[in-house]
Amino acid sequence: MNSKIDQNDAFKAGADGVHTYRIPSLLVTANGTLLAFAEARKFSALDASPTDMVLKRSFDNGDTWEPLQIVLPGIGEEAIMNPCPVIDGGEVLLFCMNAHKTAEFRHRHLLLRSRDDGATWSEAQDLTDSTVNGDDAFIPGPGVGIRMRTGRLVIPGYSIIRDAAGERCDCRGRVLYSDDHGRSWYLGDMVSGDNTNESQVVELGDGSLLLSSRIQKQHPHHPGCRSLAVSRDGGATWDESFLKPELNEMPCQGGFIRFEVPDGSGRALLLFSNPDARLDLEGSSRTRMTVKISEDEGRTWPRKLLLHQDFSVYSSPALLPDGRIGLLYEWGNYKWGDDLDTRAIEGLRFARIRIRDVNFD
Repeated sequence: MNSKIDQNDAFKAGADGVHTYRIPSLLVTANGTLLAFAEARKFSALDASPTDMVLKRSFDNGDTWEPLQIVLPGIGEEAIMNPCPVIDGGEVLLFCMNAHKTAEFRHRHLLLRSRDDGATWSEAQDLTDSTVNGDDAFIPGPGVGIRMRTGRLVIPGYSIIRDAAGERCDCRGRVLYSDDHGRSWYLGDMVSGDNTNESQVVELGDGSLLLSSRIQKQHPHHPGCRSLAVSRDGGATWDESFLKPELNEMPCQGGFIRFEVPDGSGRALLLFSNPDARLDLEGSSRTRMTVKISEDEGRTWPRKLLLHQDFSVYSSPALLPDGRIGLLYEWGNYKWGDDLDTRAIEGLRFARIRIRDVNFD
């Protein structure tokens, strides 16, 4: 293990009677409380199997974690999935979904609120039918949302597109946004370029949004990197998408944040996290969890640090109150091609690194 990285297991498979923990989401409140959200897949590792939305909190920069909280239980066969929380002043808004609730790829979009750093939560509000230009095939995140400098709340994600026969044929990144603290929501346009999903978004220094999306094409048609798109109207519409070869991917979900360096300089960095394995290598799998840093608003990515050499999947980064970078990520012993129900995702690991240790490549 890299001596520059301090790591602990925030969630372990089998703990609290849960088969598998997946889909990490890490957020820091205005008071400095760390909120680590996850899907608790109760009986199986399979997507959309019976799942609760759960949370662990930390008051000491992730040294220790409070006991598991069930924020929203899945009743019966329900799968409560894809946490995508956002901070709005002193309030935490948690966006998630009740997956395939009415039919395949037809989800219910849920919003919960906490005014006490995640100690207690409101009842889930169903936004599906009230969202302007709404689409019940929209899937949030997974990861985190952002609050723009204008006060707009932005929840990134994507929509599934189906053909005339009802079969899934495409997916496109897009965002939900609200200008009234989450009381009403609007669904923006989809980005160009096919098969983009699992998006994360940052606000750049000029007020534009930069969306980073996974590409779902299969090898050998996959470009082996991320798709990016820029919005100049807060996510309502998007410029033409483009590929970023420096952001290599398998494909897989990736974390994406922008933050000011806590040294008083006013400098801002972008940070991207994902498994940095090469798609074009025979037998390659999701391995090499890595963070990369851009110092020029995403034009170049010269700095990187390997956190975990072996199997690693989804991740969620955050700037911690003590100035370090925190990363919550999935890890285990899964080998590419294994049966999904038996893959060994051993848990969600929490890593802390110093910004200066993310070195030039």
